[in-house]
Amino acid sequence: MGGFGSGRIGGWGRSDAVESYRYIDVNTLHRQGYLMPGWSGPLRWADRDGEEVASISMKTLDLGCIEFSYRTRISGSEKQDITQQIYIVDVPCRYGGTRPYFRCPGDMKGSGACSRRVTKLYSAGPYFLCRHCYKLPYASQSENAWDRARRRAGKVRKRLDGDPHWDGPFPSRPKGMWRRTYDRVKAQAQATEEAMGHSFTDMCERLVGYEDTLNRRYRKNEIAKIKARPTVSNERSAMDRILRNLPTGHSLEADIENLTGLQSGRRIEAFMRENSRREIL
Repeated sequence: MGGFGSGRIGGWGRSDAVESYRYIDVNTLHRQGYLMPGWSGPLRWADRDGEEVASISMKTLDLGCIEFSYRTRISGSEKQDITQQIYIVDVPCRYGGTRPYFRCPGDMKGSGACSRRVTKLYSAGPYFLCRHCYKLPYASQSENAWDRARRRAGKVRKRLDGDPHWDGPFPSRPKGMWRRTYDRVKAQAQATEEAMGHSFTDMCERLVGYEDTLNRRYRKNEIAKIKARPTVSNERSAMDRILRNLPTGHSLEADIENLTGLQSGRRIEAFMRENSRREIL
């Protein structure tokens, strides 16, 4: 098993989006009781098959501070031991109670500490920081129509406890869900997948049109190159002029071998200048 931070979570979309990195959610830690003082244990990440791919150690120091311990590489060097402390603040809710938030420990490059109140910290680097410090966008910010429809269809399938991939069978009605609710959700999913098919067709048509444009440009450039080349008739007339200017009794065998290999006007002119010098001598 690789060390922490040695890989990314695979999937569609941008590779530098927040969905491509592992994260720690303060709400999950709160629900599982990990924020109680004195708690310590591992935090694990698993792939789609349930196999563990990374883990770190966590310890709750007091009500307002937790500590992460793990090993990772910094700038391609050997693995180093990292200990990072994260402060937690409780913000009062409107109707009573409090909600926990991380205080991002990131450095804003000359502007002081980040200290943003966030619910998630990402492992896009050697430390757990907020997405603003790592300048990570959401995948939805760069989605086209097909990606957006595919994501919506997958969200509906996940709501029904099914496989989010649209090419699989549609999940059956979960236990406890009303029939009319299931029919409504299924109709929404089918409409979304139909829109996804239309978007995919439009995308393919645009790609075909782009390929046609490239082919037209290529043909245009090739025609321009052909027009710029010297024609056969011009080369023959140039060779005739050279042969007429040769002195009587001159050996033509070596010259003819050179003439048969001429492919451009510049080489012909150079040959003419050389024979002119021969006449002068």
